[in-house]
Amino acid sequence: ANKYNVNRGIFCLSSCIFPQNPSKYPMDENMIHESEPHPSNEGYGYSKRMMEMQCRNYNKQFDRQYICVTPVNLYGPYDNFSLTDGHFIPAILRRFDKTKTIGNVYTSKYTAYGSGEPLRQFLFAPDFAFLITKILFEYNDNTPIICCNDDEYTIKEVVHTICDMMQIEHRKLEWDTTKSD
Repeated sequence: ANKYNVNRGIFCLSSCIFPQNPSKYPMDENMIHESEPHPSNEGYGYSKRMMEMQCRNYNKQFDRQYICVTPVNLYGPYDNFSLTDGHFIPAILRRFDKTKTIGNVYTSKYTAYGSGEPLRQFLFAPDFAFLITKILFEYNDNTPIICCNDDEYTIKEVVHTICDMMQIEHRKLEWDTTKSD
């Protein structure tokens, strides 16, 4: 962007940039480099952190207006429904749909991973696209922005909502606590 004299742009970070052991909750934009990212996302987390640093330095050195945005967990149309590398909502939808389609609807067990206790925030992907447009044309600051609301849900609450929407009885749900939260 700088090479081709693009003065203003949006660069998407990821929640993987945040520290594994933050000093406080909720985390904010100033905590990006507080400590190491989670080991499961180390390479990706550090690469996104470096992009934030590069944008910050291009803003200073070349008087650019490069803005970094960090979405929370996105979901929506055209999502990745892969069972191996999809994110939480589309992957659980696919797993439950597969169980319902292949299994006996009366005896099938539906498996969710972890304890269900961690809190997460979610953002509908088209709403994130709208926010990017608003930020690009109306935001007059170069500081990074976390794109989220204040609503947090436990994984269990989300899974129960998905079960309700898919007409899956909660008693058929089991939690595989051998898997990571």
